[in-house]
Amino acid sequence: MSVRSFFDTNVLIYADDKGAPAKQRRSLELIEEHRRARTGVVSLQVLQEYFVTATRKLQLDARIARRKVELLDKSYPSQRGRDWWDEETFLALARLRGMECRARYAEAFTCAKLVIS
Repeated sequence: MSVRSFFDTNVLIYADDKGAPAKQRRSLELIEEHRRARTGVVSLQVLQEYFVTATRKLQLDARIARRKVELLDKSYPSQRGRDWWDEETFLALARLRGMECRARYAEAFTCAKLVIS
């Protein structure tokens, strides 16, 4: 039995971050290892956070970021079987959130209030 691993946004971001070579190398190793084993899992939220962070913080060209999202979706099919998941959903949510904060794209999930008891 293969153990599935959930990738957080940071793993995907460090794969592109040339300013942190050790973290970049390790992220790329993890992504490739789980891609080959087909055990990596990413969520819609992680893909959206990756797109926004990569294009704003790392200033990755939006076309490249979209291509990476496409490849991540193809390689990590955690959302693919859902009838609501497609690139338009991802980009629409990120674009709506971007409009709220006067940016092209932004993270599409927010938490206005959190209560921990």
